[in-house]
Amino acid sequence: MSTGNDHEDDDIFGDSDIEEIARDDFPTYFLQIDNRLYTSSTTAPYPLPVDTPEMTRVDVQHSILEVLIGANYLGPVRDVLAPEEGRRKVVIDIGTGRGKWLIEMAREFPHVHFIGLDIAPISPQYDLPDNVVFEIHDINEQTRFQAGSVDLVHARSVSLGVRDFRVIINEAARLLRPGGLFFSGEWARRPVFHPQMNLTPSVDAVHLSHFFQALTNALEQCRGIYHVSDRIPDMILQTGLFRDITRQLFRMPIGDEGPWQGDQQWMWLGRIYRACIRRYVESCKRILLEVGLSETQYNALYRNVLMEIKEVPGLIGEYNTVYASRL
Repeated sequence: MSTGNDHEDDDIFGDSDIEEIARDDFPTYFLQIDNRLYTSSTTAPYPLPVDTPEMTRVDVQHSILEVLIGANYLGPVRDVLAPEEGRRKVVIDIGTGRGKWLIEMAREFPHVHFIGLDIAPISPQYDLPDNVVFEIHDINEQTRFQAGSVDLVHARSVSLGVRDFRVIINEAARLLRPGGLFFSGEWARRPVFHPQMNLTPSVDAVHLSHFFQALTNALEQCRGIYHVSDRIPDMILQTGLFRDITRQLFRMPIGDEGPWQGDQQWMWLGRIYRACIRRYVESCKRILLEVGLSETQYNALYRNVLMEIKEVPGLIGEYNTVYASRL
């Protein structure tokens, strides 16, 4: 899908450098619909493609999050993963995708064993650190690992993979040893303006508001997935199994115009994240058609969203994080 010069940021992604999924794996793990690959799982509600364009978006988004946050982790991760005589520390990454976070962490903490779980076999096969393994797993099911055997459970952008996020929290609580750390990071699925902008999304970002409302309706009606990004800390608290629950909100600029004008790093982040938003809208096409949008309606919405994220200043994405220690 293209409209004029809407692909001006395409060099950000560099899809041609990414290894494609082996065709032999198609029948077992994937469905091909309208030239996009989706998981063939009948138990997981995950609605987005798992192909190269979408996974590249996820990888690029990982890289700009690392810049925004300043690291690959928040909280007492170094203390939790510090070497301990007689026991090797273990980290599980839920919904690991192509494992970019996992691999970078494995290189930073070479004494720790890292396990990446994903419903589709899309992780790299070669040139991996010795302390990394990937496994196919649907997080809607209990993992094979023993209770109290894990030091860090990392769950980023996984809310689209479960109908009830408490499944992830409860499994993390089961897996973690006392003092182990759970981390969750989820993007808010709604349009937001920077606090310094005196603007209202439903009025000043009409098309982006329409997109997110249509997506929310589609996820609820077709997949039973609900928006939980700002409710996860309360869910963790309600278990009674964690302490030191710490939430932090990060704001990612969309585009290079806004209160961050003149800040070269934020302008750079904004241009890249704007390209990620465009690709995200493309990846949401199937679920939007499922809920009843026509091809014509989707195409019009796509064009209008692209126009808006280029022309309306001050738009941001909200990234909600929380970490907590196991009692």
